[in-house]
Amino acid sequence: MIGGDRVWVGKNARAWHRELQGRHKKLGEQVDRLLPVVDAAIRGEPEKVSPSEARAFNKGM
Repeated sequence: MIGGDRVWVGKNARAWHRELQGRHKKLGEQVDRLLPVVDAAIRGEPEKVSPSEARAFNKGM
Protein backbone atom coordinates (compact mmCIF):
# COMPACT_ATOMS: atom_id res chain seq x y z
CA MET A 1 0.00 0.00 0.00
CA ILE A 2 1.32 3.40 -0.97
CA GLY A 3 -0.61 6.48 -0.01
CA GLY A 4 -3.52 4.37 1.19
CA ASP A 5 -4.26 2.90 -2.24
CA ARG A 6 -3.27 -0.54 -3.45
CA VAL A 7 -0.91 0.11 -6.32
CA TRP A 8 1.51 -2.81 -6.33
CA VAL A 9 1.01 -6.34 -5.05
CA GLY A 10 2.76 -9.65 -5.38
CA LYS A 11 6.02 -11.30 -4.50
CA ASN A 12 8.23 -8.47 -5.80
CA ALA A 13 6.18 -5.84 -4.00
CA ARG A 14 6.50 -7.73 -0.71
CA ALA A 15 10.26 -8.18 -1.19
CA TRP A 16 10.68 -4.48 -1.95
CA HIS A 17 8.64 -3.59 1.12
CA ARG A 18 10.81 -5.83 3.34
CA GLU A 19 13.95 -4.24 1.93
CA LEU A 20 12.52 -0.78 2.54
CA GLN A 21 11.65 -1.71 6.13
CA GLY A 22 15.21 -2.93 6.68
CA ARG A 23 16.67 0.28 5.29
CA HIS A 24 14.28 2.32 7.44
CA LYS A 25 15.42 0.46 10.54
CA LYS A 26 19.13 0.90 9.67
CA LEU A 27 18.64 4.60 9.01
CA GLY A 28 16.90 5.04 12.35
CA GLU A 29 19.76 3.27 14.13
CA GLN A 30 22.32 5.48 12.41
CA VAL A 31 20.42 8.64 13.31
CA ASP A 32 20.17 7.47 16.93
CA ARG A 33 23.97 7.12 17.03
CA LEU A 34 24.56 10.43 15.27
CA LEU A 35 22.27 12.66 17.37
CA PRO A 36 24.44 12.58 20.53
CA VAL A 37 27.48 13.54 18.44
CA VAL A 38 25.63 16.48 16.90
CA ASP A 39 24.24 17.53 20.29
CA ALA A 40 27.74 17.46 21.82
CA ALA A 41 29.14 19.53 18.96
CA ILE A 42 26.38 22.11 19.39
CA ARG A 43 26.94 22.27 23.16
CA GLY A 44 30.63 22.92 22.45
CA GLU A 45 29.82 26.09 20.52
CA PRO A 46 29.22 29.45 22.17
CA GLU A 47 25.61 30.56 22.50
CA LYS A 48 26.44 33.96 21.02
CA VAL A 49 29.34 35.39 19.02
CA SER A 50 30.33 38.91 18.20
CA PRO A 51 29.41 40.38 14.80
CA SER A 52 33.08 40.30 13.78
CA GLU A 53 33.34 36.58 14.68
CA ALA A 54 30.20 35.90 12.64
CA ARG A 55 31.60 37.78 9.63
CA ALA A 56 34.90 35.92 9.90
CA PHE A 57 33.04 32.59 10.06
CA ASN A 58 30.90 33.46 7.05
CA LYS A 59 33.97 34.48 5.01
CA GLY A 60 35.45 31.05 5.69
CA MET A 61 32.38 29.26 4.38
